[in-house]
Amino acid sequence: MKKQSLSLLAGLIIGASPMLATADPILTGFNHVGLDANISEDFGSEVHGPYGGYAYTHQFLGNYLMNGTEYSHFNIGVNGSVGLIEASEGFGWGVANFDAAFTPFLSSIDTFCNDCGSIYMGMSDDRTTTAITWSNVAQAMGDSDARNTFQMVVIDRSGMPIPGNSGGLGGIGPQDLPLVSDFDIEFRYGELSWNGLNGGAGDTVAFAGIVPDANDISSIVHLPGSGTPDVNELANTTNVEGGEAGVWRFEYRNGELQDPGFSAPAPTGSTGTGTADDPFMPIENESDLPGWAFEIIVGPEEVVFIDPEVAIGYDYYVDNGENFASVILPTGFDDNLFDLWLLDANGDWILQGDLLTGGVEYFFGPDGVSAFRIMGIDITGMLDPNDPTAFVTGVSFVDNGSGQPQQQSIRQVAIAQEVNDVSEPNGLALMLLALGGIVAMSRRKKKCIA
Repeated sequence: MKKQSLSLLAGLIIGASPMLATADPILTGFNHVGLDANISEDFGSEVHGPYGGYAYTHQFLGNYLMNGTEYSHFNIGVNGSVGLIEASEGFGWGVANFDAAFTPFLSSIDTFCNDCGSIYMGMSDDRTTTAITWSNVAQAMGDSDARNTFQMVVIDRSGMPIPGNSGGLGGIGPQDLPLVSDFDIEFRYGELSWNGLNGGAGDTVAFAGIVPDANDISSIVHLPGSGTPDVNELANTTNVEGGEAGVWRFEYRNGELQDPGFSAPAPTGSTGTGTADDPFMPIENESDLPGWAFEIIVGPEEVVFIDPEVAIGYDYYVDNGENFASVILPTGFDDNLFDLWLLDANGDWILQGDLLTGGVEYFFGPDGVSAFRIMGIDITGMLDPNDPTAFVTGVSFVDNGSGQPQQQSIRQVAIAQEVNDVSEPNGLALMLLALGGIVAMSRRKKKCIA
C-alpha cells in the first residue's frame, strides 16, 4: 500500500473564528492498524462498514493522562463518539465501562447500506497521530442522499519514543506504554449535510463536545451549536486563530484541558439545576402537544428532578430511548405513600403490590420499564396546577451500554380531577406533558464488546 506523508498544523487556541475559505480539513494518508480487510489508502483500516465491523475497541500507543485519569484504550462508536477506557481496567476486548468520551458528532448514524459510508482508523507514518474517520456516513432513517464526513484526530505532543512496530499495534499491554500528558485532540469537519432532524431515527439534533467525566454533567464541553440545528456550522468555523474552517482543536498539557477559546451553553433551555430544591423548570412549548416541555441533560447514575402540572396521579412513558431505571417521588403528601401501576402485555394498567415511599428511590429492575403510573396523591391537598414546585419527580434511565450520552424523549400524562368530583373516576381529564431533547447517560449495565 502506498503511504503518504501527513501534514499537521499546530496552533494556539484563541477564539472562535468566522466562516473561512479553506481546503478540505479532512486529513488523509493514514496507514492501516493491523486490520487488513477493506483498507483505505486515505484513512487506514475499516472498523465499521456496510458488512459489519471488527472489534470496536483499540489501544492507544501510550497511557493518555486526562484530568487525573490514565486511559489506555478506546471504543469507536458508530454513533460518532469515542469512549475512553481506563488503564486500570486492563487491556482486552471484553467488558468495559466508559467514564469519559469525545463526541465529534453524536447522532444516529447508518453504515450498513451499500452506499452509507464507512468508519476507519489509521495512523501516521511516524505513529504520533491516530485518526478516526466517519467517511460519507448516512443519517439513520434519514434522507438517503445526505452524507457527513468528519474526523477525530489524536496527536501525541510528548516527543517520547513510541513502542510497538510499524505493522499495527504491536500486541503491547498497558504496562508497557509510556505516559502521554501532552497531546491535542482535533475534531475535523468536512461535509455536514444532515444534523439528526428531518425524519432521522429519533429526530434529535447531533451533540458535539467533550465529556471529561460522565458522572459530572457540569464538566461537559459543548461546541457551539451542539444540540441545535446550528451544529452543521462546525464545518464552517474554527477555534484555531487563523486556522482552517472545520478544525476544532483541544490542547491537553500535563493532562489538563487548556482553555478552548470559546464558551458554548449546554443545549438545554430549562432553568434550574435538577435538584429536588431547584428542579428543572419548563420552557415554552413550541410543539403541537399541550402541556409542559423540558430540555435537560442527564449524567450517568444521576436522578434529575422536573416539575410538571399535577393532580391525583401521573402516567410516565418513554417515547424514544431507554427504559426508566428508577423514580423518586416527592415527600409531604398525606401518608407519603403512592400506588404503582404497570402495563401488562395487553396494554392494561395493573396495580402492583409495591407501595412507593416519597423521597426513596425505587428501582424497576435490571431492564427497567417503558411506562409506569403513580396514583395516591390526595385530592384534599388542593395542589395548584400552576405552582412550579407542586410535585417534583426524579427519574433515571437504563444505560444502553454505549457509555456515551444517549438521547431520551419521555412523556408524562397528568391525571387531574375536579375538586367536587372526588368520587367519580370517569371525571378524569388528561393533560399531556411532553419532554423532548433529553440527552441522558444513565445507570450502567456492563456490555460485552464483540
